[in-house]
Amino acid sequence: SSDKNMLKTTVNGYRTSTSTAGQLGTNFAWATISPKWSGIWPNASRPVPYNDGKTIKAVILMTDGEYNTYEGQCDGSGGNNCTPYGPRGVQSNTHARAMCDNIKAEGVVVYTVGFITTHPEAIRTLGHCASSTQHFFRAENGAQLRQAFASIAQQLNNLRLSK
Repeated sequence: SSDKNMLKTTVNGYRTSTSTAGQLGTNFAWATISPKWSGIWPNASRPVPYNDGKTIKAVILMTDGEYNTYEGQCDGSGGNNCTPYGPRGVQSNTHARAMCDNIKAEGVVVYTVGFITTHPEAIRTLGHCASSTQHFFRAENGAQLRQAFASIAQQLNNLRLSK
């Protein structure tokens, strides 16, 4: 949408909850750039093929990192924000890491930004998903978050200029 007021009103209306199905966000990020899913996008928005020689494919995963919900239920694998309903194990983190491996295997650059991320499993998942240690950022406040995104923009610009 180009309606900035509507977008701001919508975002300001969001409220936090107690769990995160981060693997779903990871999957959606991949679907937005994967040519496999190009049929769901309008013609002007369809992803180009992987490794077309002129396009840099990159995704940025920003989260608190606590991938702790699988199939609609807390799996207890993230932080202390939810209580597990059953023996779900660490499925959300496992699925996210496997997806990240598949995304990177397609030549996609993966950046991760952990915002106020403290849980060790969350940090491991975000670190695993990032293309390298230079692609993983941790931010504890708004200023650090802005700096993380400025660094990502600079890295992408440098990568574009080097090709």
